[in-house]
Amino acid sequence: MAKPHVYLCLFTLAAPLFALSGCETVDDVELRALEAELDSELAGQAELDQVDTGEQAPTNTSLSASKKPPVADYFIATRVDLRKCAAPICGGWFVKRVNSDVTRCADGNWRLECHSFDIDLSALGLKADQADKLRKSFGAGQVLVRGGLEPQDIGLGLPANTLIAQEAWLGVTGNEPDGHFSRVDDTGLQCVTFPCAYFTERALNTNLVDSLAGVDLAASGATLAQVAAGNAELDATGLLVAGSHDTVSGPAGTMNQLVASEFYTRVKANTK
Repeated sequence: MAKPHVYLCLFTLAAPLFALSGCETVDDVELRALEAELDSELAGQAELDQVDTGEQAPTNTSLSASKKPPVADYFIATRVDLRKCAAPICGGWFVKRVNSDVTRCADGNWRLECHSFDIDLSALGLKADQADKLRKSFGAGQVLVRGGLEPQDIGLGLPANTLIAQEAWLGVTGNEPDGHFSRVDDTGLQCVTFPCAYFTERALNTNLVDSLAGVDLAASGATLAQVAAGNAELDATGLLVAGSHDTVSGPAGTMNQLVASEFYTRVKANTK
């Protein structure tokens, strides 16, 4: 039976906060309640490293907490910093961790969103024009960055809050993402019945894992060529997807599928 990608597929994570009004520190009571979960999330580097080397984590028939640590931090820009004060205190963007209500800022405090004066893309090996375009897309909320916030000396006499990027993923359609954010990988299964766990979904910045019967990239409004390229990357190396679940049923039972509002392809250095 051919592996389906496009189908006619809820998640209880917090909705993205795209219009926050400040850089407020999280209340101590709320912080204590979230502390254990947040510390667990920060331990998630090993999970993504296993995924990147091709090792597949166990899949479940429904979204649940896996025994492995969560994936590393992924950030999105929430808004441009238009405050009128001297750089690097002002300027750049405000950012947040996706699928989460709180973000650890460069000063170590947890806030609803954090200031980032700059984004360090040096680990990506991009050419100058490619990096400039990526910064503009990041400021428009169209890029997901895997990395962390750190104070960094950029030669202005003050440490600048900087998002240090280990990976960057660019949105294909430019749509504002709706739903939760996940990494989706091909399980390699070939089934003779439906639904089948063709894909593994890992919700970013959490330890939640789900098995998926399919991924509908066309629901994002992407062109046929964009969908084809997205499906090829999904099969080969995995894809980041923003979206929500729907369910499909068949002889093998009921399973989730993921309906995309936006999907993201990995940014690679242009060698031409």
